[in-house]
Order: sequence, then structure tokens, then C-alpha cells
Amino acid sequence: MARGRAATHGLGAVSACCLLALALSSCIGGLPVTVNSVTGTLEPYNPATASSGIPAEQVDFTVSDYIFGSSPLVCLVDVYHSGAFVGTTVATVGSEAGTSVPGGVDESIAVEVDLPSPFDGTPADATVHCVTNG
Repeated sequence: MARGRAATHGLGAVSACCLLALALSSCIGGLPVTVNSVTGTLEPYNPATASSGIPAEQVDFTVSDYIFGSSPLVCLVDVYHSGAFVGTTVATVGSEAGTSVPGGVDESIAVEVDLPSPFDGTPADATVHCVTNG
């Protein structure tokens, strides 16, 4: 599975409609998403924090009703641990990113979490909302 490029600022070409769709889970125009797994990982070492790695959760998901290669996807990925919100990211993935599956695409996004160490969660520990950008 491909990794998306996460963005915390500078969304640039993402329209106001896309941002609104990401913020509202029931917004018309969002694509159906199924979270497949949430797996603990460490992002690469960051010398500024003098840590061995940054705790993160790798969220694997499938976006349905999407034609592979048609347009970039913009996805909001939220992670929870024991019911508490612990991390989020907005990821823009290119139209050729991910792995094509019948009727959609599989994606995998790492989300840094505000925890001392990563955890291996279940699909219920993440929510993903995606829209097309284009």
C-alpha cells in the first residue's frame, strides 16, 4: 500500500467545499471509507526531540466509489485510543497513489499520536473521511 503525503498546513488547491466535507462526516459528496486496520509504528527519528522515533498509528483503509487515477483524494484521518482522541492528519494522495481494488483504492496513512508509545488498535480506533480534489 502506498503512503499518502500528510499535510498540517498549506493545503493550497483544496477548495473550501473539500475542507467542509472533511470536517463533517455526513457531508454530501464524501466517499465511502472502510478502515481495515490500525497498527502501531514509529515514525523516523527526529533529532529535535531526541527520541528513538515518533509514536504513530498506521491506518490502512479502503476508499470505495472511487475510480483509480481519476483525481487526487483528500482524507481526514482521526485516531482514538480507549475512546480518547490522540491524533489527526489531513492527507492528500495523488490519483495514482494507493493500490487499485475493484471499485476503489486501498490507502495507508501514518498519523502521529499524542501518546508515549504506539498501540496496535482495531478499525474502530480510527475514522477516515475522504473527498476528491478535482
